[in-house]
Parts: sequence; C-alpha cells; structure tokens
Amino acid sequence: MLRAALSRGGRRGLSSRAADFTEVPIVDVSALTAAGGSDDDKARAAGAIDDALRRVGFMYVVGHGVDEDLCDDVVLASREFFAKEKCVKNRISIKHQDPPVRGWQRIADNVTGGKPDWHEAIDFYRELPQGHRLLKMNDALLHSSNQWPAQPPRFRTLFETYVERMLKLGGSIMEGIARASKLPPDYFSKYYDESFWVLRTIYYHATDEIHHLKKDGEFGCGEHTDYGCLTFVNCDEVTGALQVKNRQGVWVAADPVPGAFIVNVGDMLNHWTNGAYKSTPHRVNNVGGCGRVSVPFFFEPNYDARIKPLEAFGAKDGFEVTFGEHLSKRVLSNFRYSPNVATDNMSRGIGG
Repeated sequence: MLRAALSRGGRRGLSSRAADFTEVPIVDVSALTAAGGSDDDKARAAGAIDDALRRVGFMYVVGHGVDEDLCDDVVLASREFFAKEKCVKNRISIKHQDPPVRGWQRIADNVTGGKPDWHEAIDFYRELPQGHRLLKMNDALLHSSNQWPAQPPRFRTLFETYVERMLKLGGSIMEGIARASKLPPDYFSKYYDESFWVLRTIYYHATDEIHHLKKDGEFGCGEHTDYGCLTFVNCDEVTGALQVKNRQGVWVAADPVPGAFIVNVGDMLNHWTNGAYKSTPHRVNNVGGCGRVSVPFFFEPNYDARIKPLEAFGAKDGFEVTFGEHLSKRVLSNFRYSPNVATDNMSRGIGG
C-alpha cells in the first residue's frame, strides 16, 4: 500500500519549516489563475502554496477564479437532491453497478477504518469516450458510467460545468507547485492532460437525525488521508465539521471561509514530492444541529500516469506508482458492498 511504503521509507522531504500548525493558512492564487500575472507575483503565489503544503498539507485558496454563483449552485443542487425521497435516490444507487462504484450511496455504505461513515453521497468519475485507448484495459472503473440524477433538472449541467472549471484551477495549482520547485511551469501538464478526476457530493446528516444509529467512535467520515493528488472542498456554511490533525494529535478546525476552497494534499502528491507535501489526516465530525453539504473535487493525474518521487524534491530513488492501479485498489474497497472492506484508517475515506 502506498502510505505504508511511504511510512517505511520515511518522509525525507519534510523541511525544518514543518513546525506543527494550529490553523489552516489562506493562499491567494490570483496571480496564477488570472490573465496578466507577472512572474514575480506568480513566484510569490507559488511560494505560498509550497509553504502551506509543506507545513500543513491544507490551505484555503482564494483568488481561484471559479464563479462563486456556480460554487453555490452545486451545493444547493446537492442539498435539493439529498432532500428527495429514498425511492428517488435509489434510481441512481451504486447497487445498480458491478462493482458498485458510481452513483448514490446510502448512509453508512461508505467505510473508513472498518467503521461506517454517517453520510450519504453521489460519486462521479471521468468517463472515457468510445474507442479510447484505455478501454482496452480490463478495469471495471474505466468501463462503468456515471449515474446522474434526473432531479433537480439542472444538476448534470451544473456539475459538468463545475468539473471544467475545477480542472482549470487544478492545473493552475500544479503550475504553482512546478514554479516553486524550479521546474518548467508546464512540467506537470503531461501527467494530467486527461485527468481521471473524481467528484463527490456528500450530505452529512445533523446529529439529531442519526444519533440513534451511530456508535461511539463513528463519524460522518472517519480519520483518513485522501489517496489522490489534490482535493478541492466546496461546502456550505456549517462549521465545526471538517477537522485536520496536526502532528501533536490535535484536531484543528477547517471551517469554511467565504469565497475560498479548502485544498489538501493526497497520498499521490505526497509520493510525487518525496514526502515534502503532507498528506494530512482529517475527518468530518458533524456534531451540530444542521445537515452539511460538501462537494469535494479530486484533481488527479491521468489514469495511466506513472508517478515516482521527483529529484526536484530531493529524491535519489523511489518506487513508481501507476495512478489508475492505485486508485482502483482504493476505490474498490470503500464500500460495504465490496468484497474487500477496508480495515485500516488511512487511504480509504473520501470525505471532506
């Protein structure tokens, strides 16, 4: 497993700047996302990204260029869907697929650390066009199709537009990482020009709705690290839910900041950067009186991208990981429907 291998090898890229954190930093990336940014401004934004991802592994990103109305609309459309009757949601259940990957999951279908997660969600992945070279592979994740809700009517259009915008933003952040690492600005682009993105929309029920079902030690989404590259969380205004674990074991709140995405490093980017960028454990513990909607977008490499630690981050050797193989193993052990339910609490949960 990727995280286990990293742990055995040590995180050699961690610098002396990696003192423990008590809050998540805010990073303005407008120089990278807007036209006309000077090289100096881009360098400053890149340096701020680099610092945040080394020290914390999380950051609030502002100046991202994604329309705020669009961000709000995907959250509102999600809330409207989750308010539907169960019979409506069942029309796009993951149970309609084998293996169960894309579609709606009931409360507690998703598993982290061997325990059910107390949320419901819809999962979407990039779909490959007919005749795509990767369809020659015998991989169920590549051959399945997204299940889109019929209601609300604009759901699919909104989310497909959102994916386009988020892919552009993900590319801008990767440009910043390249600049900070003294690599060509477009260095990473060949690795994500066919990004096998993942998009979830999640509803964490209010405590009083599920308290009679939950057991002690169970959460909206249990402690985990994300297994991909970069995660961009767009959520409603509910506070006190997303928590980030620092090295002292203290849970630090990552409450929503108006106009900002919450962005974090996944295990794949941690591997790529030779451990320099932290794939930080986090969880969702929605203890308030309101249900919480979160729409995490997972910006990922191409399915067949081969990732190994970079010399720019001090790597002298390191094993190569094919992203699709890594992703498929993780995804197919996420659900109670799967024959391989997860038994460790890292690299499995996919909340935010």
